[in-house]
Amino acid sequence: MHNVENLILLCGTGTTGCHGYVHGHPAESYEAGWLVHSWDDPLEVPVRSWRGLLLLDADGGTTTVMRTFQPDMKAVA
Repeated sequence: MHNVENLILLCGTGTTGCHGYVHGHPAESYEAGWLVHSWDDPLEVPVRSWRGLLLLDADGGTTTVMRTFQPDMKAVA
């Protein structure tokens, strides 16, 4: 199903780049939300991204479920 909430942009083709990686590693990709089983509702499957876990919506937006760790830069300085 090619609805907005079921699509992410990946480089490459089905055999190259990130797109190839996703299809070449299905277990990891389902766990990360990069692939969605046909029986799952894509609106309820979080996607792992550099920003953290996100839920995609039907309008092309996202809701953050869990942010990726951001170090406290004041503590580093």
